[in-house]
Amino acid sequence: MEQKQLALSTNSVSSSESDIFVVEYDGEFLGYIELNEGRDYFTSDMVVYISAIAVTSTGEGKGKGKMLMDKAEKWCLDKGCKQLVLDVFKANDNAINFYKHLGYEEEIVKMVKILEP
Repeated sequence: MEQKQLALSTNSVSSSESDIFVVEYDGEFLGYIELNEGRDYFTSDMVVYISAIAVTSTGEGKGKGKMLMDKAEKWCLDKGCKQLVLDVFKANDNAINFYKHLGYEEEIVKMVKILEP
């Protein structure tokens, strides 16, 4: 998963559509967050969407994820938005608990059915 996140971050850096913030210590990459501003499909309100956030195993448990989320909140408010939105896999209990601890609430449930040909 860490390799996939690193590949996604590398791809995002070359895109001008996102803002990416990186956390590092002593020159070592510890994590990043990718933010996009856009309109909510249902309300048309401007929101900031956290399209990716990842912390390396070295950075886990050291407050780096919270640091990135705090940066997202500040960036959101600086853009004049009042809502941060993100997606998380239902099975990712650690991430869900982390987001709930930061005050996030579930709003939409995505339903998926895998079809076999």
